[in-house]
Amino acid sequence: MTHHRTLILICHGKTEPDWQGEDMLRPLRPSAKRAAQKFGSFLLEHQIDCPVLASPAVRTRLSAEKAAKVCGKPVRRIQYDKWLYRPGLPEQIDILSRHLMRNDLIYFGHAAAMQDLLLHLVGEVAAAHFGLACLAQLSIELDGRTGRIAAAELDRIKSDRALPDGFPFPAPGSDERRPRPAYYYTQSGVVPYQLTKDGARILLISNKSRQRWGVPKGICEPGLSPQVSAAKEALEEAGITGPVSDHVLGHYKVAKWGAVCSVQLHAMRVEGQLDNSEWAENRRARAWHPADQAAAHVHNPSLSGLIASFSQTISHRI
Repeated sequence: MTHHRTLILICHGKTEPDWQGEDMLRPLRPSAKRAAQKFGSFLLEHQIDCPVLASPAVRTRLSAEKAAKVCGKPVRRIQYDKWLYRPGLPEQIDILSRHLMRNDLIYFGHAAAMQDLLLHLVGEVAAAHFGLACLAQLSIELDGRTGRIAAAELDRIKSDRALPDGFPFPAPGSDERRPRPAYYYTQSGVVPYQLTKDGARILLISNKSRQRWGVPKGICEPGLSPQVSAAKEALEEAGITGPVSDHVLGHYKVAKWGAVCSVQLHAMRVEGQLDNSEWAENRRARAWHPADQAAAHVHNPSLSGLIASFSQTISHRI
């Protein structure tokens, strides 16, 4: 009995050249992160939906995560195998064969190891054309008795440079293309508040240049609810923690990445606030304001209106 499978090989892009740390932790260049997103868009548009396996090195892990998010997949579903970091050819074949016996597979790995694999499976021509920031699609035949790869055929090789620079919006096949993946333009945020003996107050944060005031917000991460995504942004951008309400206060628009983002807003009761030394984005400013005065400091008119409406609601609770 023969099993027919599709195997997608994706090699990470270029890494930071001056990295002095451990090789396992070597970071990607920004261009390589974008390459991974372009491969994710390719998988989405070609309806390639199967398990993802990756080397645990930072450069392959991040590449897999970037691509998975573009496909709308939660990153927690990515599988990592420590033996795929600098593997020998026998180890690669054994690991991939076991996974392919169950499903088609997308594998994020390293250039040298993948070139060895391609050389073994389909010959030197394919291996010579494959390298950093490349994708190869193979049709695999597995021997059902032994679980070994019996035959392989190369369907295509693509470099990131051969793929479109823009991303379809709002879905695969759409005519409109945007500079960032579609999920970037759906965001969520919080209005952080506290009820004190002196009255209700609202926390505002500045942008990174400290020129405009707003609230914590960010991309709705695939696989996370708007509330959970907003809570993560609140911790990163404002250094605050607390429960986020399920109730939606409203939506407002923000111009970014060559288009317009829609932000869904929730209330967050602040229970903890990190010191500046512990706060990830402490180059921002943050300031508490009496609830009835906070809206006047906000640059975005729609957001200001939502905050003003919310301030009336919480002021009645005092």
